[in-house]
Amino acid sequence: MVGNLIENAIIYTQAGGSVWVSVDNKNGNVVFAIEDNGPGISEAYWPQIFDRFFRPSPAAGEGCGLGLAIVREIAMAHGASVELESGREGRGARFFVSF
Repeated sequence: MVGNLIENAIIYTQAGGSVWVSVDNKNGNVVFAIEDNGPGISEAYWPQIFDRFFRPSPAAGEGCGLGLAIVREIAMAHGASVELESGREGRGARFFVSF
């Protein structure tokens, strides 16, 4: 799960871009976050982004659209949730997993 989120952030961030990884304790929950300053994901795709075989169009890189579905399944199997929001200053994407 963690590897997939980090790999996606690297793949979908432009050369010279940045990827941040953080772990925090918020209200007794462990929150793991991966954030990048790439082009981000249009909010129009957010409701489907964790669906199997879904790839935003136009999708960069290779893949079949299973990575984020697998991330969600692993999170759920461990009693966690995974969510998406815009990155810093409205650029990129931020995925966070709360345990």
